[in-house]
Amino acid sequence: MFALVRRIFNLLGKYRLRLGVVALLVLIPKLGELLVPFFAARIFDALAASAPPAEVNIYIVQAAIFWVFHGNVLPFVADWFECRFFGLPARQYVSEYGLGSVLTGLPTQSRQQHATMHQAVLEEGENRLLAFVDTITRTAIPVFIMSVCALVMILWWIPLLGCILLAGGLLDFAITMYANGKLKGRYAKWQDLSFCRQRQHREVFNNILSVLRKDSGASAKRDYSARYSEMTDHAVATQTMFFGFRFGRDFILNLTNAATWLVGAWCVYNGTCTIGLFMMVIAWSARAIELFGLVTLVHKAWLDNAPAIQAFFSVIDNPTQAPRIACPEKPVAKKPVLVGVEHAA
Repeated sequence: MFALVRRIFNLLGKYRLRLGVVALLVLIPKLGELLVPFFAARIFDALAASAPPAEVNIYIVQAAIFWVFHGNVLPFVADWFECRFFGLPARQYVSEYGLGSVLTGLPTQSRQQHATMHQAVLEEGENRLLAFVDTITRTAIPVFIMSVCALVMILWWIPLLGCILLAGGLLDFAITMYANGKLKGRYAKWQDLSFCRQRQHREVFNNILSVLRKDSGASAKRDYSARYSEMTDHAVATQTMFFGFRFGRDFILNLTNAATWLVGAWCVYNGTCTIGLFMMVIAWSARAIELFGLVTLVHKAWLDNAPAIQAFFSVIDNPTQAPRIACPEKPVAKKPVLVGVEHAA
């Protein structure tokens, strides 16, 4: 995994610095989310202490100014910078790099023979590669840093609550590792079936005249339908397994969340913390739990995108060879059922 991730970021070349700026611009608002409960806690405690309305209003105005800067200005700057300096330019660079790698050297019969599959692999690969990069930089890194900061603060303020979060996270990590072993091969096969479907789809249009002359395209349509159905059946079964594992992980996280509320309420009853502090710590616990949900997100992104990215680099490394795609035998098309037609004996 780490070797593939390293190669992805090496491929981006000059765009890596811009990608780092995007990650930083996304990280700042994420860290700001930890301050939002602080403003709310001050308002709650002021109301509970029957503070003068003028004092409460000052807290509300300060919170509103922070919310506008944190929730509007910073996200706008991050989106604008990514669109202008990374998103579309990097996509163009990766696409040109993949095409140039295949076209390098003299055309050969092998390249012409495998051109359709090369096209499918390159197009799918560049989309999946940039989608995975987006997941890492805009979600994984910022959420990881924010969640670790929240967890450290909770362990500092209420150690028992932090220990509960760590226990829930370890259980979630164990389920994730088990699911990875069960699902990795199924997602790889799913991607292979998708490539085979795309190749068959392109072959129809590449040979459109002969396809239409044969039987007006009826057999091509049946073959494509059978290929698509094969991929769909496998995809549904794979996704159903993933949903089952995700159900177990979400159940553990919900129990962990309920336990943190019980501990927080116990601290309020004992006078250890105020209502405002209780709400702030509970909000932080929700951010800390995102660290464990992040494992699920990255795991799913890896299963979805890694096979296509590996095939993309395989074509780049060996452009004269056929991509290593395990296309099964041609599926048998289902015979159409004629309704209302009586067959003579």
